[in-house]
Amino acid sequence: MLLITPFDPSTIQAIASAIRADQTLGLNPADDGRVVRVPVPPLTEERRKEIVKSASAKVEEAKVALRKVRDDARKELKSAEDLSEDVKKRGEKEIDELIKNYSGKIDELFKTKEAEIMKI
Repeated sequence: MLLITPFDPSTIQAIASAIRADQTLGLNPADDGRVVRVPVPPLTEERRKEIVKSASAKVEEAKVALRKVRDDARKELKSAEDLSEDVKKRGEKEIDELIKNYSGKIDELFKTKEAEIMKI
């Protein structure tokens, strides 16, 4: 069970409503005017699979963001007029290596987290 004690008691209703509004959490908070109690049900295999699926979607969002950063960096390099072609090519190569490394780290972290979530 989670116990939430807000600094400002007038926000209790907003906190409980926000938790209740996110249906993907599957939580039903109860408040007594001072604290919000959130009973957390034990994870079933089905719920674990949903969490992994949600994490997978977040991983894909992160990879899309990485690709966007790579594209932006390449555009910046190409528009730089004071750099030689060799420096631009080297910069593109470094950007690609960095993106590849971070993409690999994201995959590695996801695999670790997936194993952790699915572990009973």
